[in-house]
Amino acid sequence: MSRSTDPVERVAANVRAELGRQRRTRRQLAAAMKSDEHRVSKRVRGLVPFSADEIVQVARFLDVTVEELVDLPRTPVGSTAGAA
Repeated sequence: MSRSTDPVERVAANVRAELGRQRRTRRQLAAAMKSDEHRVSKRVRGLVPFSADEIVQVARFLDVTVEELVDLPRTPVGSTAGAA
């Protein structure tokens, strides 16, 4: 998954990568989301952020977890990393 520091670009890059791995198209994604292909394309290119609901729809379509798409940096449970 992507290591971009911009969360919008990170999600978009992860969606693009997974679409490519599964050989699926933006058109198929738009149809699954019951949305306009142009609208979905802007999100997949990172020009417009996905909403939380859209990320859930994409995850279902691609059969991946939301966490895989969002790819948040992980802090172990009980860790004091970042604590003041």
